[in-house]
Amino acid sequence: MSPAVLKNDTSMRILKAAAELFDQQGYNASSVNDIIDKAGISKPTFYTHFRSKEELCVAYLQNNRKNDMEDFRVLAESMDEPMKRFLSPFDALLERMKSSNYRGCRYFNMLSEVVDNTTSIAQEVRHFNDRFRAHLRDLTLDLKESDARYANIDPDRIVTLYALLFGGAIMASQEFESVAPVLMARKELRILVQQG
Repeated sequence: MSPAVLKNDTSMRILKAAAELFDQQGYNASSVNDIIDKAGISKPTFYTHFRSKEELCVAYLQNNRKNDMEDFRVLAESMDEPMKRFLSPFDALLERMKSSNYRGCRYFNMLSEVVDNTTSIAQEVRHFNDRFRAHLRDLTLDLKESDARYANIDPDRIVTLYALLFGGAIMASQEFESVAPVLMARKELRILVQQG
């Protein structure tokens, strides 16, 4: 889906309707007819802008990836200390869990609904995960270079553990409808890098 298509007002209206439904009830529970009704359009109009629900879902994921990664970047850049920048994804996660009423991660949720791991939806989730891990690597390298006490941390190990703690915090926060797992994971990651 080209960015030019998504600049179209009708495409954006469809995308917004789909996003609300996907976020609230999931991909499989949201039919094309549900999206059409929510967007207030006709079926031919839907298919003029998106060839299928899967194509619409890919556009939804691409749009979210762009916005989410920009939010992560801006938040990190607003922090004046390397440790704060390093931990900033957890700050974003705290807000996301509360604002989504503990619906969890839209990417994990979407992946759990897709049976075939070769679909364009699954591939788009992997694109987000790759970009997110690259962001974690940048934050880790920034921390490593900021102070001699972090000089011995292994970026590969830290990024892997960061992603695991982050994903686990999302799942536990969703299960218990609480930000406590996010706060605990954030604290444990800080201890981990302080130990070298």
